[in-house]
Amino acid sequence: AMEEKALGIKRRALGSEHERVCTCLLNVGMSYLVQGNLEEALARLEEGLGMMRRIHPEKHSLEGMLLQSIGCVYRRQCKFEEALMMHSKAIRIYRKTVGP
Repeated sequence: AMEEKALGIKRRALGSEHERVCTCLLNVGMSYLVQGNLEEALARLEEGLGMMRRIHPEKHSLEGMLLQSIGCVYRRQCKFEEALMMHSKAIRIYRKTVGP
């Protein structure tokens, strides 16, 4: 609940397309994941991923973090092929943005 409130404040203060809003979406998504609310987690993480790709089309480590988190949601949903695909994409982004 507090993270959703923080997300709303960040959107109002920074605009709807901002890197800090993406970070907040990641945090909210992970909170939902920990609570077992996988649908809400996936929705927030996918929103953050789409926003991050629009803001940084050249790739950014936060995109990797979002992909990795989406992979965690898929793993909890027993969607192992999708989870592996997301984790593999995250690794590729990390290699491009932070090195091997």
